[in-house]
Amino acid sequence: IFFQAFNVMNGIVQKTNDAPAANQVLTDLSRELAAEAYYKDKEYTPMISEATVVLAYFIRSNFGVIPRAASPSHQQENSSKAVSAILSHLTDYHIKQLETAIPALMKGEDAHTSVSFMNALETSIQIHWVHPKTNEEFLVSNIINPGSVEKQKSHQGHIFVAYDPDRTVRKEFVVDSPYGEDQFFMVEL
Repeated sequence: IFFQAFNVMNGIVQKTNDAPAANQVLTDLSRELAAEAYYKDKEYTPMISEATVVLAYFIRSNFGVIPRAASPSHQQENSSKAVSAILSHLTDYHIKQLETAIPALMKGEDAHTSVSFMNALETSIQIHWVHPKTNEEFLVSNIINPGSVEKQKSHQGHIFVAYDPDRTVRKEFVVDSPYGEDQFFMVEL
């Protein structure tokens, strides 16, 4: 069975505003892989873009790919030589990142990290998200009873704070898991 999709790259590029975190993952990977390809073979510097990384991902995932491109620069980015230059550098970690970023871009839904807060205290708690620029705290959870778990969608670097009802207990948590992964926080003394 051969799967064929038309205009996939344009579909992904048009969704970058809807999924900025996923787009950033793709951009960062294209820069990293371009640098690795350059250091491996300084005589040939392939033009590597986000599209090249997506093509390499599809090929590595055993999808048949027949790219088309009107401009000479896109033809170079889509060339087998450019794709081959980064295929050997794609690690399992890169693939995991791409498995999160590409579908998010195609759907126009941003990538996220799933965080869970387990209340190990003997009293109820609530979770607040801390705005990264203003440090203002925003309530993002219902009351979490002892032994219960609350899940949130988040991004790497976000800060959450857990409070008991009297605000005598304050615990801060920083999300450090990459997109597509789950992170578990135990709220305890």
